[in-house]
Amino acid sequence: MKGGDSAEPPREVLSRFPRSRAAIRKLFDEDEEFRELCGDYADCLTILDQLRRQQEGAEERAEARSGRAHQNDPLIPREGMMGRPIT
Repeated sequence: MKGGDSAEPPREVLSRFPRSRAAIRKLFDEDEEFRELCGDYADCLTILDQLRRQQEGAEERAEARSGRAHQNDPLIPREGMMGRPIT
């Protein structure tokens, strides 16, 4: 778990299990391993979010490269029969 021990369970845990808030708070107060688990869960969600944003960015860059590659590809015809542009 990053940072120091907090007096409150991470909001990610509480929001994920809203019906269990009381039990989560009790366990969090009493059980060090549960506190660590809660911190690990929050850290995992943070990393997962970062990975998703990186993946989205990579997909956008790949699409942009793909579009540029097709524009410059000499094997892709720009004109059809009779010299008309392909649309």
